Amino acid sequence: MAEDARVRKTKQKLSAALVELLQEKAFSDITPAQICERAGVNRSTFYRNYRNLSQLKTEMENKILSGIRWKGESSESSDIRENIESQLAFLRENQDLFLALSASGSREGIFEKARNRAIQVARDAYDRIPNAPSREEYNNLCVFYISAVFGVVTDWFMGGMVQSNESLAAFLTTWMVEAADHIGI
Repeated sequence: MAEDARVRKTKQKLSAALVELLQEKAFSDITPAQICERAGVNRSTFYRNYRNLSQLKTEMENKILSGIRWKGESSESSDIRENIESQLAFLRENQDLFLALSASGSREGIFEKARNRAIQVARDAYDRIPNAPSREEYNNLCVFYISAVFGVVTDWFMGGMVQSNESLAAFLTTWMVEAADHIGI
């Protein structure tokens, strides 16, 4: 069942308020009252939509994680590069939300959650990969390569995204094609 426009608008206000507050302080130091004050809604409205702050944060994380899409079916460098560029653009477009969700005070940052999700997607693809190495070797290689890519992207993002999406995508594409060749896919 779809939410009505008023509920969506209220949730957007609450999310925006949480993002602003996360840029100022740790999640553990934020209260529902502070979010409501910042969003311009009363506390009963907050609790009509969420049981607690963690539920709001989880909803925001799920929204952002659902926007991260990896099309791992193709090993063509042009497909890989196009996909990486679109993911980097998504990071730029949602910079404030990513920064807020990767702020200190979070038990597990958004980049770590995205990395773990990418590893799981890669592991789930094992049976569709012709000439793949043993499952154990494949899983280990996925963890290694995906962690390395996420490390580079996280450093790029936290460092102010100085390089263009295109130049970072070109670097990562070259590296990922070499990794795929190493894995034998």
